[in-house]
Amino acid sequence: MTTKKLLPIIALVIGCVLFISIVCFFMFNAWKKREVEFATHPATNQLIPSVKQAIVDNSNRVYGTYKDLKIPQTAPVQWTTPADEKGEPQHRLLNAQALYTQHCLMCHGVNGAGDGPQAHILNPKPRDFRLGIVKYTSTEVGQKASTDDLQNVIKNGIAGTGMPAFKGLGNHEIAQIVDYVKYLALRGDTERVVSIEAAVDFSEAQASKGNRQDLLEEANRFIEEDMPPIYDEESERLFDIWKKADSPSQIVEPEGLPPAPTESSLAEPSILSIENGRRLYLSKKGQCASCHGETGKGDGEQTTQFHKRPDGSNYEEPGLHDAWGHVVKPRDLTYGVFHGGRRPIDIYRRIYAGVKGTPMPAYGTSGLSEAEIWDLVNYLLYLAGDFPEISQETFSH
Repeated sequence: MTTKKLLPIIALVIGCVLFISIVCFFMFNAWKKREVEFATHPATNQLIPSVKQAIVDNSNRVYGTYKDLKIPQTAPVQWTTPADEKGEPQHRLLNAQALYTQHCLMCHGVNGAGDGPQAHILNPKPRDFRLGIVKYTSTEVGQKASTDDLQNVIKNGIAGTGMPAFKGLGNHEIAQIVDYVKYLALRGDTERVVSIEAAVDFSEAQASKGNRQDLLEEANRFIEEDMPPIYDEESERLFDIWKKADSPSQIVEPEGLPPAPTESSLAEPSILSIENGRRLYLSKKGQCASCHGETGKGDGEQTTQFHKRPDGSNYEEPGLHDAWGHVVKPRDLTYGVFHGGRRPIDIYRRIYAGVKGTPMPAYGTSGLSEAEIWDLVNYLLYLAGDFPEISQETFSH
């Protein structure tokens, strides 16, 4: 084919490329200019319209909107030092939001609900921050994650999941993302708790049972007189809980060092630490095998049974579920990957304080001593492939 005949084809291809480029350019700019705002919590959507709108208004009053972020100065986030005596400290949430949008939004979503565009392809699902629960922490039973816990997850990721390690980010950037995660958790948790409280009297289900007009009048009084102080009190309560997690007294720190697996158990000196760990693992006291299976493959009997939701109804699927309603498979301990960290102290903390928001219980408050937990740690690391020099004969007697 001659060059002369090729010219119209080349011109057509170039024209198509230019046309597609122009369309993509305008679509991309339209996407950037789209209206983004925080969505209401599912619990809020169960309320009658006037109360639902009041929840939104109070949330915006305390926490601002997506385009105008704000948070009370009593909140557990970083504040800049004022330039002079007349100046007021400023939060850093605007920069934090930009970092979160760049690095976190695709999985965790605008609200931090774990519903970003990529969430549907991930298993386990990205964390929904709005419950205020972080699974893997260094803190005591029932406590929130510490600032260090959140920084560690962002910097090092979560092994065996879609949560990557952001080692390329500076410490100041990670600190700002932590602030924004706390902001999303506080905003979502406050809205959730107040909405659940309001739903006792002002849900659509309640409205359908009686005189709607009387309910609307009662709702107006609740909105004007009660809701603002309730919202403020709940916010401050959550601020205090998150602050408490950063107290050194709330960090799980065992008093002593663990014995080597082939040293005598400090709990049962007549046998080796790793032997006692296996006994506890298989015992009714430990009950580890009921979830993780006798050989540690994560195939215990609990994985095939039907369990109840917090409201007493049954889940449709058999197996264990977390606080977000997702099916969770107990860890296959022989795989050697631990989501919460592989150091002995990490595993100790998982056993002592549990995995928060999951059926993994806190054995530190249910009868296991520190010495027994260390024996379990040794046995779990053995199942994971550590200590290859230890043979099955060690457990024969």
